[in-house]
Amino acid sequence: MLIYSQEHPLTTAPKQGPVWTLDENKKPLFYNLSDYMESGERSVKWFVEGVIKYHRPFSEIINTLIETGFKIEKMLEPLPDEEALELIPNMKKDIHKPNFLLIRAVKMQ
Repeated sequence: MLIYSQEHPLTTAPKQGPVWTLDENKKPLFYNLSDYMESGERSVKWFVEGVIKYHRPFSEIINTLIETGFKIEKMLEPLPDEEALELIPNMKKDIHKPNFLLIRAVKMQ
């Protein structure tokens, strides 16, 4: 059995530019999606500049599992629940799109 999580492909897709469109009060209105179908490296700021991430669209992720003999049993795209939103109000923007992708798969014989 293979169980793994990764940063969601919607999150890793943009190569540059602002990822959120903000309202006049600087609150996120919606997420800007770009470069989604272009696989490869992304250099981002994650605590420090120059962190390298790798983006793959869903089709590449899923087809790689299938082509290597896995059967997908479950896939989750979790969002913050009410308790999380109360504890960390800044997470409200995270209800627009999932930040993570979780997959459970089994190797076929």
